[in-house]
Amino acid sequence: MDGFSASQWTDEEFVARYLRIADIQIMERQTVKALLGSFYDRFLRGKGCVEALDLGCGCGPYAQVLLERDPEMRVTCLDASEDMLTAARGLLADYEKVRFVRTTFEKMVESGPEEQYDLIVSSLAIHHLPRDGKAMLNSWVLKALRPGGWFINIDTMLPPAGLEEWYIQLWKEWAERQAASQGVEINVDEIIYGHHQVPAHHALLDAMPVQLRMLEQAGFKDVDCIHKHGIFAMLCGQRPL
Repeated sequence: MDGFSASQWTDEEFVARYLRIADIQIMERQTVKALLGSFYDRFLRGKGCVEALDLGCGCGPYAQVLLERDPEMRVTCLDASEDMLTAARGLLADYEKVRFVRTTFEKMVESGPEEQYDLIVSSLAIHHLPRDGKAMLNSWVLKALRPGGWFINIDTMLPPAGLEEWYIQLWKEWAERQAASQGVEINVDEIIYGHHQVPAHHALLDAMPVQLRMLEQAGFKDVDCIHKHGIFAMLCGQRPL
């Protein structure tokens, strides 16, 4: 059984709840969206018809950022959850050059890349893979990028043990402020302790230095952390020319 089949993302109620509170649950989501838009402007704008792949696209917020920057961009949204793809189809309905693919990372990596892209983005998805799965996915992504193409991974990282309790507290306070500002009642402890710190989930997380090193080992250059706040980070790497 692949990791997705055993996860909460097969639960329709869980997915619906996540979609309702994603902007509250995901720390500094708007900041990361702005950085992705800026990244596109700096490194991809004006380079012809850009093709992008959103791995684990969810409801499509990052594909939307890219398409708002360039409505002519060709974007493939890939996710293992039909509920998420349905939400993404709704969000991106105004854009014509978008296709949707339902598959798991495991099946995708097993079959090898069939196309190449200028940009591959992933958000809050890769941390569900064990370390060897992350390494195989990094190698797949490198092959799926055109020379000079970029990979951006927005994900949760395993903090140093001495900092994790503080990072969790920062996350909790941030989510509570967001919920209050939006007039939404949520159980923040349930979000944090009912998912992130569940032992089976927590055991799959890798520290940021480990993940940066894995990108370099896969063959990426200009590997770096673009943004980090607590356990949330935005990493990048480029396929060499």
